Amino acid sequence: MEIKDCINVTLKKNEVIIKIDVTADHKKVMANLKKKIPELKKLYKEDKTPILIKGKILSTKEKNEIKTLIQDAIDVEVRFEGAKALGLYGIQETYCREISTSETKFHRGWL
Repeated sequence: MEIKDCINVTLKKNEVIIKIDVTADHKKVMANLKKKIPELKKLYKEDKTPILIKGKILSTKEKNEIKTLIQDAIDVEVRFEGAKALGLYGIQETYCREISTSETKFHRGWL
């Protein structure tokens, strides 16, 4: 049984982006991250490029676990993409929901 790769690492000029699959559960994320950390360690060496984690919305406990896992292996700043703004402006994810139609009834006269 093969574990689906739920983490995608992208290298940018000023940061490393780790994208977590929205449908992945926390155990799979941690297992995949433990596999990717040795590769990141080789890549970093003495570099201090910050890591941005985005994709899945994580709880505070999950964020702390991921942050300590990365920082124990690599001395680097870890940031999480999240809702920093309140209201509709802060929503960045797209949501899919089936919309049902309702029939409109017209009545003539007084109600």
